[in-house]
Amino acid sequence: EKEQISAGQLFAWNNFKTYPQLKLLAGMVIITQFIAASTTFAFNAKVAEELVDVSLQTAYYGTFYSNINLIAGVIQFLLAPFLLQYIPVFFIFITLAAIHLCLNAFAWWDGTLFSVMLASLLFKSFDYSIFRCAKELFYIPLSFSARFHSKHLIDVFFYRASNSGVSTLFAIGKSLANMKDLHYTIVAGIAATGWMALLFTSKKMIPKETVHEK
Repeated sequence: EKEQISAGQLFAWNNFKTYPQLKLLAGMVIITQFIAASTTFAFNAKVAEELVDVSLQTAYYGTFYSNINLIAGVIQFLLAPFLLQYIPVFFIFITLAAIHLCLNAFAWWDGTLFSVMLASLLFKSFDYSIFRCAKELFYIPLSFSARFHSKHLIDVFFYRASNSGVSTLFAIGKSLANMKDLHYTIVAGIAATGWMALLFTSKKMIPKETVHEK
């Protein structure tokens, strides 16, 4: 049976009016992409500065991404099931934002390869595991269209658009304003602060029950 679907229904834009929590999810995706791009730019620049030899860079990146997979795997299979059962989603998100704020403040203050690497390492590890798991809880009580069509918009369109948009802004800042490498950590810290502010102002939209209570 064929259905007549309007453009708003087809691309699920109307769901953002019906379910305000979708706007919160989109906002968090955009903000976290600022942190992702900032920590990645700062890390890559620091590696190029500290490790001139390409072979050393390759070995360092190999260890870096293997550690990400190891940490994310441990969190995904061991820590996340426990946290999502007994810890409210708001507390998980606010803790992640606070951790990223502290890590990037430390990276800006310390300025070493280790501190910049740690900020990028833990962001990616948390993003690939507990953040994405907790984000899925928002969709449970929503309609089929919101859970699939709107989720597709948020996880694909908003994710990619914000990622490329942030990278473009950084490229402009680098060429016009002579943006320094450690300035990226400041941007990441500001984004983490904005994430915390968004969570506090939108606290009513965040699921209060834990998976265990559901």
